[in-house]
Amino acid sequence: MTLLSEPIDVIANARTNDFQPVKPGKYPVKITGAQEKKSRNEDTMLEVEFELDGGRRLWNIFNLWHPKEDVRRIAKEEFSALANAIGVTGQIRDTEQILNKKIEIQVAIRKDDATKNAVKGFFPLATTGNLPSPSPTDSSAPTPSSPWD
Repeated sequence: MTLLSEPIDVIANARTNDFQPVKPGKYPVKITGAQEKKSRNEDTMLEVEFELDGGRRLWNIFNLWHPKEDVRRIAKEEFSALANAIGVTGQIRDTEQILNKKIEIQVAIRKDDATKNAVKGFFPLATTGNLPSPSPTDSSAPTPSSPWD
């Protein structure tokens, strides 16, 4: 047991770490991280971190080196959409080429886990003045499904 040098006043109703998923919609973000990681199957993948206004963070996995060709093709298409949104063409050889760039992402709720988000699209950041507040999508409207969902 450790006796504290000064008592700590506990805040009633303090903020908890109860993170709810972000509401579906388009959000302006900054790309704050990108690193190669290993999946549970030891496949190499690229994890990209996006920071929303207010500090919330979302991640997207690009399976660019997956053993299955279809998975690699889809990942390359998605990553190319991200690169196009920030104005990068040609080859990307270093994650520094995408870091600290600002874009808009389309956020959805994951179909397999309603407590988590999924990044579904990448768009150039609007260049005219302030961005509109994100508007949630109508939950009664059908959402297009992708072949990998």
